[in-house]
Amino acid sequence: MKNRSYYAFDDDTQGAFARCSTESLTAPLAVNCAGEMQSAFPFSTDNAEGRLDYYLMYIKSGELEVSFPDGDRTLGAGTAVIFPPRRRYRYRFAGGGQISYLWCHFTGSDVSRLLTELGLAPLPFHRQIGREGAILSEFERIFSVFSEGGVFRDPILAHTLEGLLLTVARASAEPASPAPLSRSVGYINENYTRDIRIPDLARMENLSNSRYHVLFCEAFGMPPSRYVTKLRVQSACELLLTTDLPVKQVGLSVGYDDPHFFSKIFKAYAGVSPTKYRSK
Repeated sequence: MKNRSYYAFDDDTQGAFARCSTESLTAPLAVNCAGEMQSAFPFSTDNAEGRLDYYLMYIKSGELEVSFPDGDRTLGAGTAVIFPPRRRYRYRFAGGGQISYLWCHFTGSDVSRLLTELGLAPLPFHRQIGREGAILSEFERIFSVFSEGGVFRDPILAHTLEGLLLTVARASAEPASPAPLSRSVGYINENYTRDIRIPDLARMENLSNSRYHVLFCEAFGMPPSRYVTKLRVQSACELLLTTDLPVKQVGLSVGYDDPHFFSKIFKAYAGVSPTKYRSK
């Protein structure tokens, strides 16, 4: 199971839905937390009081039954949902297959105006916008900013979130159509633990190997091989923090058969060895 979560700050608030649930009336736009949820097991979420911030969800795969004021709807892959603050939200995965969705909680004094101008209101909002590679890319950028940190983390997060909302709005306003490289990027995101070859990816998009490499770098700011490694290291970080799997097994789980090579790659990206990362 691939689950990731990133938080802008730590708090001591207790409760399943309370962490980083905060409202800002000073910052125009601020990201509180973001992540990815994936499960093959049935579950339900029911936050009766809602949160103090906004909640954006993008379903990557599977189907989720979501409650709206006018009734329940079954939403499939490629659907974006935005829940407003201080309002109950409920959704349920009935099982059978697998559900995977990306999520982001955000706040700010300018959010209401921005969502209205982008056509993402009234709330709650939901729209089938297709498997947008650009949306996946924007989420990955948010995750990367959280991971990298730095003094300018929060304004960069706000800028990236605005880009994500613009991408959702564009996709909502236009007929759903495959984004450039969306087929191969979707394949990478679902199969990054396997051996992935550029010729196979290029063939999915009907491109030459060299042209595919150029377009991928333009879209994601890195070559496909680095993108795959990044996904593997992010997944390894989550496993190291949330499970007691031995480091060797963590490496195997994310696609590295050689534990020494895994440790070398992990340290190159995370700055410390897997063992030190877990202990910290």
